[in-house]
Amino acid sequence: MQRNRNVWKTKVNLNIKKLCVGADSVLDLYDRQEYIRNRYKETIHITRMFPKRFEEILKGGSIYWVIKGKLCVRQEILKIE
Repeated sequence: MQRNRNVWKTKVNLNIKKLCVGADSVLDLYDRQEYIRNRYKETIHITRMFPKRFEEILKGGSIYWVIKGKLCVRQEILKIE
């Protein structure tokens, strides 16, 4: 019996999960990002490690922010530099 291999081809986005250290609420994250937006005229997040699979992330991936141990916020990733 032959299987249709196209059945298993589904689009799955690759995402990044980040701990928002020091934040007590979503409002804290918003305030931090508002400060960055005012300073740099865009929302940026700097990490020490460049993602190895960045091409896959750019095809619809997001950052999921963890605040106080709970997955709280999703932000779409528009570019990686």
